[in-house]
Amino acid sequence: MILITSLKKQRFKNDQPTSELYSIQSWINPEKIVSIVPTKTSIHDFVNNVEYVATGSKITMSNNSRLTSDQSPREVINLINSCYKHDVWHTKSIGDTTTK
Repeated sequence: MILITSLKKQRFKNDQPTSELYSIQSWINPEKIVSIVPTKTSIHDFVNNVEYVATGSKITMSNNSRLTSDQSPREVINLINSCYKHDVWHTKSIGDTTTK
């Protein structure tokens, strides 16, 4: 499982935008990821004095759900790879054990 933090969103109260921005964190199974593409978001709300521009990733899961990440596609891939890295791999060969 990897922890993804979304790009920021603007909070609403009584169907009106506020000056507060927030992110959502989600634990996701990297084996369920179908695609990771770069994305950009921006919020320009002059009434509430909110100016937010950010780049990150849009992640599509196997159930067709989508979420954003505040990390670049490369950073997300490195995070996924870190789940599978091991210092020493042991493979069993006939009559022997080999360390790679």
